[in-house]
Amino acid sequence: MRTKLRIRMRLVLYRNGEKVLDATKRKKSQIMLELERVSHDKAYIRVDYPGGCNDSEHATDESLKKALSAYTEKSLLDFLLK
Repeated sequence: MRTKLRIRMRLVLYRNGEKVLDATKRKKSQIMLELERVSHDKAYIRVDYPGGCNDSEHATDESLKKALSAYTEKSLLDFLLK
């Protein structure tokens, strides 16, 4: 039986320099819903894995979505399970 990798994604959204959302999710789809739901001009994403993490700040939703895809791509997650 294969072990399931548990990752945690933290999304912080800012508007005019003030924090408007600070959410922790386990599913990428939930992060995408929050991006659409909350009006913002800057975002911070952090993806925690067992033994490490990736994080970055973004001014556009497109760059954040690309980073999230890179942080959760299958080959990286498979490597972390080994």
